[in-house]
Amino acid sequence: MKKALVVLALVFMVVPAALAQPWELDPPGKPLIHYSSDFNDGYSSSRGVVFTALEDFSMTSFGYYNDVGNGGVATIQLFEDVNTNGNTGGNLVASGSAAISGGLDWYDINMNYALTGGTAYEAVFVYDFAAARNFFYDFDPDFFGDPPFDVGPVHVIDGTLGHNTSNFVMPRFRIIPEPSSLALLGLGLAFAIRRR
Repeated sequence: MKKALVVLALVFMVVPAALAQPWELDPPGKPLIHYSSDFNDGYSSSRGVVFTALEDFSMTSFGYYNDVGNGGVATIQLFEDVNTNGNTGGNLVASGSAAISGGLDWYDINMNYALTGGTAYEAVFVYDFAAARNFFYDFDPDFFGDPPFDVGPVHVIDGTLGHNTSNFVMPRFRIIPEPSSLALLGLGLAFAIRRR
């Protein structure tokens, strides 16, 4: 019986980690395009994505996909209560920075934040170095007529450059959600078993 309870506790701790898969904000039917090499390509003024949270949820980090080469320090910023067309505006509610370098891959930066359903956000990456290669989607509701799309509890509206939606590309982003509270239940169960 005790062994069965220990196994159950371990399952409660491991399963949430598996469920906390990243939500990759990839427009359906759009190829990822290599746009430029050895170039900052607007990241010094910020590249980002505008979205609405469809429900309350928490995240642990935001990531983006690119070839940053020798890299440097990058910052992710999250703005809340933004406009979804034109200049986004909004309040800076969270940010995080990290040194990044390497080839074509995901680069995640820690940023714990609880998002509110029905609220519009803009997430942006900012850095001053020239990336080895820059990849974007041709995505824009006005320029291409692309419709918004849903990924998990996120309604993706448009890409941004310098906090403006008038650009016609979108970087590849992802959100890493916070693992389920089932992990805490598993830890509590394991602790109770150990005390017995």
